Amino acid sequence: KECRNLFLLTTGMLIVVGLVGFGSLFLLSDFLFELFFGPTWKLAGTYVKILIPLFLIIFIVSTLSSMIYVAEKQNLNLIWQIIYLAAILGSTVGSWFFYGGAETILLSFVIAASMAYGIYFWMLYGLARGKKDKLP
Repeated sequence: KECRNLFLLTTGMLIVVGLVGFGSLFLLSDFLFELFFGPTWKLAGTYVKILIPLFLIIFIVSTLSSMIYVAEKQNLNLIWQIIYLAAILGSTVGSWFFYGGAETILLSFVIAASMAYGIYFWMLYGLARGKKDKLP
């Protein structure tokens, strides 16, 4: 129970810190890219806006990923890596094949990777609850 509480407390703090940092970048990315790199780079700021939600999720979940080692369940990390690879390849190739636009491919990548990281978070939370053999 103590591990679960610490996990949830850490998750909450990471969300707050991440929302401030990544939220600021989300709001300012177009302006900053144009300011530092010129008007031709403004589109890169738009791409950053698409990627920011994923960066926030990665910031939170990757920080918590040491739970895998604390629980001595490294085999779950391998399973998640396979899920992540399949999600990334499937979404990127699929969206490229069917739609082809850069923004669509990025959005598809962000959605698939976010879902994979959601699964990873779910696995980590299950371990934090002390359910080594049963995930939530």
